[in-house]
Amino acid sequence: MEWSNQDFIIEKMQNKINNLRNAAYIAEKGKDVMLQRDKEEIEKYTEFKVRLEDYTKQADFLEEILLDINCAKEEEIKQFEEAEQDLREKRYEAYI
Repeated sequence: MEWSNQDFIIEKMQNKINNLRNAAYIAEKGKDVMLQRDKEEIEKYTEFKVRLEDYTKQADFLEEILLDINCAKEEEIKQFEEAEQDLREKRYEAYI
């Protein structure tokens, strides 16, 4: 084999090696990007989940306040109705 042919083959092999190294580098960077992307997506999902839990807790808290207000309102209505009934009975007794 002539040296000129061997130089051509060596050059082709070096190009192939460089191409493989570039592909490996790109694959490694691509992996890092995918891991980072997944990490960002996980962080966004986690942030969303935390917000969801916070919003749910706030909604539950407000619902408890509304239930307390409703119970207090019902108690006031009950007391008002009892007071009206007592007043009617006293009027009836006073009328007799």
